[in-house]
Amino acid sequence: MTAFIVYLAALSPNLIFNSVTIGSALSIGGSLIAAGLHSYLRVVFASLLREGHQSESRLFWCGVFIQIGSFIGSAVMFPLVNIAHLFTSAPQCKSIS
Repeated sequence: MTAFIVYLAALSPNLIFNSVTIGSALSIGGSLIAAGLHSYLRVVFASLLREGHQSESRLFWCGVFIQIGSFIGSAVMFPLVNIAHLFTSAPQCKSIS
């Protein structure tokens, strides 16, 4: 699903199948499925950490490192987007002729 989302991003600003409706439905559907799979994998990973001895400690540290990763990602991306203006908006979508 992630590869499909990257493909749609690379295709932008052109429409997939020359259709706003189908392209929007595929984009939203792909994002929802990817988010659902991501949530499912996090639950599976947490349930694996709950098994056995010292499960509370392992879950705590898992949460700590998830938050550290989120902070590092946002700390890197914020200056790139808002200060360096490395990323810009794409032009409006258009049909492929």
